[in-house]
Amino acid sequence: MTSAVAVRLANVSRHFEAGGGLVRAVDGVSLSLPRGAITALIGPSGSGKTTLLSLVGGLLPVTAGVVETDGIDLGTLDQAALTAFRLHHLGIVFQAFHLIDALTVAENVELPLTLAGVRRPDARRRALALVERLGLAARADVLPRVLSGGEKQRTALARALVLDPPVVLADEPTGSLDAAAGEDVITLLQTEATAHGRAVIAASHDPRLLARADRVVAMSFGRVV
Repeated sequence: MTSAVAVRLANVSRHFEAGGGLVRAVDGVSLSLPRGAITALIGPSGSGKTTLLSLVGGLLPVTAGVVETDGIDLGTLDQAALTAFRLHHLGIVFQAFHLIDALTVAENVELPLTLAGVRRPDARRRALALVERLGLAARADVLPRVLSGGEKQRTALARALVLDPPVVLADEPTGSLDAAAGEDVITLLQTEATAHGRAVIAASHDPRLLARADRVVAMSFGRVV
């Protein structure tokens, strides 16, 4: 039976040396984050939001504590296993999109399927179905350079969702978008949480996203406050 909790953090810390001193980017955080809901991380720049997302995604190792994402203790995985885990269990959405300029919208979305070993005809079919669901069917064969900011973010979201991950991590997903495009992306994230049962964990300063989140976690100086 699948647990209702998607992410567990037990006394998690991430410290590093900088400028001759110790920086406590995340400091003793314990949280349980549910499936089927949006959890918003808020706090000023440097409060630890992005570092916490990186720990949940296995992009950074913990200094202390345990991170369990989708039932897996990330500390037990080597680098190759972590890479495979991220591919199949996580969708990651960045403020800066990180699309591949030489690939079309459909090809960007198809890429994770190719990396996962899905054969081309099926990968193409699945990518196009998701592109259509996210309102990008008319843009499937164009390159990212001709897309609006909202279209780029929807493409990035489609790429993050194409392998049906149970956990979606979003770092300021509306930060570079205009009001209408930002509203569209928030609605898509909410739909993915409520209709598809994903745990959406988003670091954001956007009051519209915070208003529609199921839970808001405030951070300051690496701690949950």
